[in-house]
Amino acid sequence: MPLATALAETKRADEAFDASNDRFVAAESALDVAREERAQARRERYVARQAHEQASTIVDRLQRRVAELSERVDRMCGLEA
Repeated sequence: MPLATALAETKRADEAFDASNDRFVAAESALDVAREERAQARRERYVARQAHEQASTIVDRLQRRVAELSERVDRMCGLEA
């Protein structure tokens, strides 16, 4: 194989490698972004779950308090009648 042909093939191989490497780097970068987005979504989900649990606890307490007050009013009305 003549030297010029070998050099041309080497150049094409280098170009193919560079193109593949560029695609790999781009894919790796996209994967890093996706991982960070997933981590952020997990953090947001955790915060939302905590807020939901807190709200649920508050609602439960309020419902119990309303029931207690309602019973108290009913008893007061019963005693006054």
